[in-house]
Amino acid sequence: MTVWIYVNTAKQVGDRGQLKVFDSQDAAEAWLAVNDPEGVAFEYEVNSMMTAREAYDRFQQEVAHILDCLKRNS
Repeated sequence: MTVWIYVNTAKQVGDRGQLKVFDSQDAAEAWLAVNDPEGVAFEYEVNSMMTAREAYDRFQQEVAHILDCLKRNS
């Protein structure tokens, strides 16, 4: 299963609204068009065979990588 994740870099980790998860690219794009036209969402594969901890750790790595890229490009 694939979800799309938006990270609001203006918020701190753990803040309400820092992350948004969408069930489709269309849903993510529709939300972004209204709420953050300059924002992006990234695709994230959720594997039903993963433990919750494995999924969480992989997700954290993905978010950290994206934030690092954003910092380097700003």
